[in-house]
Amino acid sequence: TLTRVGADLRARYGLLTRVALTLRLRRIQAAHVKDTVLHRLFRRVSVRVDLAGTADALQGGAEAHGKVRWLAPLAEPGRARELIAKALPTVDFSAAANWQPLAARAQRRVFRRSLAVWMLASTVLALAFQTYLPFALLFVGIPLSLWYAAKYVRYTRWALQPDALFFRHGWLTRKLVIVPRDRVQVVCLKQSPFDRRHRTASVCIDTAGAASRSDRIRVPYLDLDVASSLAAALYESSARHAEHECEDSPPLAIEASQA
Repeated sequence: TLTRVGADLRARYGLLTRVALTLRLRRIQAAHVKDTVLHRLFRRVSVRVDLAGTADALQGGAEAHGKVRWLAPLAEPGRARELIAKALPTVDFSAAANWQPLAARAQRRVFRRSLAVWMLASTVLALAFQTYLPFALLFVGIPLSLWYAAKYVRYTRWALQPDALFFRHGWLTRKLVIVPRDRVQVVCLKQSPFDRRHRTASVCIDTAGAASRSDRIRVPYLDLDVASSLAAALYESSARHAEHECEDSPPLAIEASQA
C-alpha cells in the first residue's frame, strides 16, 4: 500500500518479510518501471524511485548497488501509474506522451552490434575447438540479430514533456524512466567514433538520486541536431528552476564529450 501523509509517502509491502518505508516527496528524483517477460505473464510490473542523497550516503559502500527504494515490487500496470502519479505530483500524467523514435540509422547499428557478438562467439569457439563448425551459428545469429534490432528500435522511444522526460527502452526486459525536468542535475552529450560517422549522439542525464551507473539515463542513437536540442532544452528548464529555488541544490552542469 502507498499512502500520503503530509509531505511524505509511506509504502508498505511484503508477505513474510514486511517492510514499511517513508519517502519524502521532495527527495524523489525519478521513477523506474520494470516489465520483464515474467511480469507480463502475470500482468504485473515493478516500480521503484531514486531518492536525493541516496547516492552520497551509499557511495563507497557494498550496499550502494543493492539499495532499492520500492514503491511497489509488484503491481498491476494501472495501479503502478497511480503510484507514480503520487510520487511525482509535479508531473502531468493526463497528457499523452509525445513519443519520439530513434535515428533512422539506429536499427542498422543495433543489428551490427548484435551480429558482432555472434561473430565473436563463433570465432572464439572455432579457435577453441579448431573447427569451422561454430560459424554455422551465424545462420541463426543473422536472423536473430535482425529480429532483435527491429524489436529494440520499435520499442525504444523518448518523450520530452513540459514537466518531465519519459524514456522507455529494452525489449525482453522493458524499462520506463520518468524524470521531472526540475530534477535533472547533469546533461551530457556524448559522441563515439561511430556516432560521429553517422552524425548521431547520445544524451546522458543524471539526477541527485542515481545510486549506481545503471540508474543513469542514456538516450542513444539520436540524430545530432535532435540530441543537441534535447540536451539544451533539459539544461534550460532545469536552470530556470534552479534560479527560482530558494534552498541550496546540487550544481547543474552540461557536458559534451567524444570518446
